[in-house]
Amino acid sequence: MPSTPRIPRGAGDRPRPGIWILLGLILLAFAAMRLLPRPHPPRTLRPAAPPQLRLHPAAPARTHRPAGRHTTPAAGPAAERPAVAPRCAIVIDDVGNNEAVLREFLDLDLPLTFAVLPQLEFSKQAAQAARDAGHTVLLHLPMEPHEASKDRFMGPGALTTAMSDAEIEAQVLDDLDSLGSVAGINNHMGSKASADLRVMKAVMRVAKQRALFFVDSVTTGKSVAGEAAREIGVALGRRDVFLDTDVAGEEGIRARLTSLIAQAKARGSAIGIGHAHPLTAQVLRAMSGEFASQGVRLVSVADLVASE
Repeated sequence: MPSTPRIPRGAGDRPRPGIWILLGLILLAFAAMRLLPRPHPPRTLRPAAPPQLRLHPAAPARTHRPAGRHTTPAAGPAAERPAVAPRCAIVIDDVGNNEAVLREFLDLDLPLTFAVLPQLEFSKQAAQAARDAGHTVLLHLPMEPHEASKDRFMGPGALTTAMSDAEIEAQVLDDLDSLGSVAGINNHMGSKASADLRVMKAVMRVAKQRALFFVDSVTTGKSVAGEAAREIGVALGRRDVFLDTDVAGEEGIRARLTSLIAQAKARGSAIGIGHAHPLTAQVLRAMSGEFASQGVRLVSVADLVASE
């Protein structure tokens, strides 16, 4: 067969190197774009919310205990502090001799304190009657006076400076047991014995053992009851006014009660001691409204001694 003649290429049929280079660059650029991280759309920044204040409810005001005992007033202007009414206590001594006279005092319906003499026929019944009526009862402890001529008035169960410590303590315990439950002790007479530190320390040891307080009747200006009580660790009260000792009749007792109220108002508290006499009961009945009208609270002596 005759061979097909070759057609010679012209100059325009040759591959152009520039086109290939351009295509290569395009491919490289496309690959590079795929490898680069895609840009994220810009965030829209929201304005920060203002900080919120958390409001806590105000704490409730603190309440205070009633003025039965001393309380510490809350800090603040004086006008905001609760007023504490002045208080006074009245102790009726020499209970245990006469049941009818005791009944006169119990019928007053006043918060009196009754100091009962030990070892008498009516002593235990008197103490129980006072307790049953809701009153505070004390042992009215007989103690030796300076005047020997008054020794006969001490009565049974008395303490003398001639007794040893052991004898004093045993006698006080015996006197206490003769009355049943009592809240404290006060002295009957005792101008000599209450000035003797050894004697009074023996008494206070028994008071501490029985968890009792002591009310000093202050029958002498030389009493060391306070010193003995502090040393042993016994709560102590102190008589401010004798209501019916060395006074003339009803007017004298009225004047002493008025003085007791005035001292309570001046110092915040005061203790008065009267005796189981019908006239004293009559004056207390007549003046029973005077305490409230003067803004003074009449309370048990236990309330005053416990708050000291």
